[in-house]
Amino acid sequence: MMEALSARGLWVSRGGNGGAASKAVLKNVNLSVRRGHLHMLLGRNGSGKSTFMETVAGLLPYQNGELEIEVSPTRMVSQNPDHSIILPTVGAEVAFGLWDQALDPDDVRERVRRALSQVNLGGLSEKAIGTLSGGQKQRLALAGALVESPKLLLLDEITSFLDAENQFGVLRTVKALIDGDPTGDLSALWVTHRSEELQYASSASLMENGEIVGVAQSQAEMDSLVRQFEEICEGQRRLMTP
Repeated sequence: MMEALSARGLWVSRGGNGGAASKAVLKNVNLSVRRGHLHMLLGRNGSGKSTFMETVAGLLPYQNGELEIEVSPTRMVSQNPDHSIILPTVGAEVAFGLWDQALDPDDVRERVRRALSQVNLGGLSEKAIGTLSGGQKQRLALAGALVESPKLLLLDEITSFLDAENQFGVLRTVKALIDGDPTGDLSALWVTHRSEELQYASSASLMENGEIVGVAQSQAEMDSLVRQFEEICEGQRRLMTP
């Protein structure tokens, strides 16, 4: 099966302009996302997950290794939608991503309608964004990515600020989008510190201290990966306990 994303031996450092004073925050990372898969990158806060996501998105340089993105376009959605929303209504916000594509207005309206429908916000195009719930805002951010017909979604802790109902609602939406894609090419890299979310994953990796320390391709392997993650978290709690 072809890969949407492949990282091999990836090293990323911060500080010191890459010199002796710099600190490696990603160390020999190997990770791949297959086309049509929802791959989850699990890890504690500060383990290097978001650094990896920013590197994949082209926001950070890497010093060594290889990074190949085999599909396009790629769109990223972050954990706090309030940081990216700039327009007053739902429809205008979603349409903003199409402003430079010289599309017919009817085409824009149809794309916006379809994207909102995909995330269960159909009929809310004229709604003021300030009246939306947190879960609805995150769905709106997702619609803003979908309107551009991406082939790879980079989803960075997008359920962090959501309650359980909205958390799993967004998860089910993303899973349904991938499973229902008629081309079978839509893929997603989902970064999370919530191990319960792995039940929706096609595959998963575990990151700790900037390294991939576990990989899962089956449900049994997912269960083992979650136990490994819980052991890491318990070990950290013991270190923090006086």
